[in-house]
Amino acid sequence: SSEKRISKEAQSMTVETNDYEERIPALLENVPLVILAPGGGGTMKELAVTLVSEAGLKSPRWLVLLGDMYYGKLESFMASLPLPENMKSKIRVVSNKEEMKAVLGEIKKKDPQAYKLLLERGEK
Repeated sequence: SSEKRISKEAQSMTVETNDYEERIPALLENVPLVILAPGGGGTMKELAVTLVSEAGLKSPRWLVLLGDMYYGKLESFMASLPLPENMKSKIRVVSNKEEMKAVLGEIKKKDPQAYKLLLERGEK
């Protein structure tokens, strides 16, 4: 219920889903940015699906993990994995809205095509 309330009150580009089975196809869709909030086992499965689907792509999408307290150690673990460098360079952990804004600024600067797609999706 919190996800549904937050998706309506605080976010403008959230795709509301009811469960894991609905979220996985959404994660495999052609979107320029995936943001994962702290969660349970389903969230870890979603992260795994995202990483596996991105590993073979020439231009992987951006991945933002919300919550340094929750994802901080995972970030250092992922940095040690043999992931492609172009993928590692697009993974961020943020703790607040200022850090999220900085990531959006980085996307705008380093990946203008992804930023344009984000803007287009936000208008829908």
